[in-house]
Amino acid sequence: MNLSRRRFLSIAAASTLAPAAHAAPLRWHGRALGADVEISLRGARGMETRVLDEVRGALRRVEAAFNLYDPASELSRLNAAGRLQTPSPVFRTLLGRAAEIHKGTAGLFDPTVQPLWRALAEGRDPARARAALGWERVGMMPGVTLDAGQALTFNGIAQGFATDLVSGILARHGFTETLINIGEHRGRGAPWTLALNDPVHGTLGQRTLRDHAIATSSPAATPLAGAGTSCTGCAPLAGQASASRRAMRPRRTAMQPRWCWHRARK
Repeated sequence: MNLSRRRFLSIAAASTLAPAAHAAPLRWHGRALGADVEISLRGARGMETRVLDEVRGALRRVEAAFNLYDPASELSRLNAAGRLQTPSPVFRTLLGRAAEIHKGTAGLFDPTVQPLWRALAEGRDPARARAALGWERVGMMPGVTLDAGQALTFNGIAQGFATDLVSGILARHGFTETLINIGEHRGRGAPWTLALNDPVHGTLGQRTLRDHAIATSSPAATPLAGAGTSCTGCAPLAGQASASRRAMRPRRTAMQPRWCWHRARK
C-alpha cells in the first residue's frame, strides 16, 4: 500500500502507551473513508460485540454520505448531478457544520475547493476551477444544489465528524476509556500517550490525551503535479494552494472550529 506522508504520520501516531496500572485495552481494526481505523476500549466488558456492530453501522452511514471514491455516495451523486434532492440526516448535519465553520473562518474553510484541488493535482489550468469557488453559491433548501462547475469535498472534516460520532456511541454505552483513530485521534478517559514519528525527521514529540482530540498534517501530504507545492487543504482566498505545516494540537473534539480555522489558514 502506498502511504501518503500524512497517512504515515497518522498511523505512526497511533501507538498507545497504556499505564501499567490499567488492563490492556481491547482493540478493533477496520477501514473507513479511505483510512485505517483503530478503536481501543476499556470498560463495559461483555458489550463489545453489540457496540462495535453499532460503530460499524455508523461508519457505513458516514461513508455512504461522504466517500468521494464511491460513485454511489451522496457526495459523489451531488457532485455528478449538481443536485441532491433528499440528503440523509448525517449529510445534513455535516453540511450545517461546514456552513458554521465557513462563516467562522471568514471563508477560508470552503468545501467548494474540490475542482481547484483536482485541477492542481492533475496539472491543469486552474482558472475555470477558481471561477467556480464559493460556498455561498451552494443551495441547501429544500435539497442541496451546486452552481455550474462546482463540486464539494468534505475530506477536511468528515474524518473528524466520524471520530466524534463513534466517540459518542462508545460513551453512551458506558465505555469510559477509549481511543479512536479514523485519521484523527480522540481520547476519552485517562490517559492515552501518542508518539508522532516522521519518516524523515524521526520522533517529533509526544502528547497525552485525556478527553481531547488531535490530528497531524504535513507539507508533503498531497503533492500537486506542476504546482511546485503540496496541499492538505487549498486556501480558496489566497489565489494558490498553500502548504500545511505539521500540526499536533489537542482540542476537545475532532471537529472543533478553532482547529478548522488553524487548518484553513495554513
